Order: sequence, then C-alpha cells, then structure tokens
Amino acid sequence: SNIIEHAIQSKYGSIALPAIGCGNHDCSIHVVVETMVTAVKSELTNRAVPLTVNFVIQPDKQNVYDEFCKHLF
Repeated sequence: SNIIEHAIQSKYGSIALPAIGCGNHDCSIHVVVETMVTAVKSELTNRAVPLTVNFVIQPDKQNVYDEFCKHLF
C-alpha cells in the first residue's frame, strides 16, 4: 500500500515491483505470487486509480513467470 500511495502522490502512471522471495528462502512461489497479486489488485480497486503495475521477474525464472500468469489471467 505504501508503494501505491507514493506512486499516486507522485502522479506516476506505472510502477515496477520485483518478484522478491519467489522460490528463495524456502518460500512457496505460489504463496508469494498469490499474496503480491491479491494485494496489488485490492489496493488498485480500493483506490480506483489507473496505475499500471509491472512485476519484474528474473529471466531464468520461467516457473515464477508461469505462476504470475496463472494469477493474473
């Protein structure tokens, strides 16, 4: 919510969020992605702002990309 609030105050049209913790530190990729996507969708819906959010995924993390696709589409 802090990132989105800052983006709104700064009048940004888009932000990029790194997919931190996806598969590292014994964190479930599914849980991390689901949490990130759900939180961003909720914030954007509650604030009714036209903000584009890009999730940045390392190029060698096809499994993380696939998980984001499942939750976004």
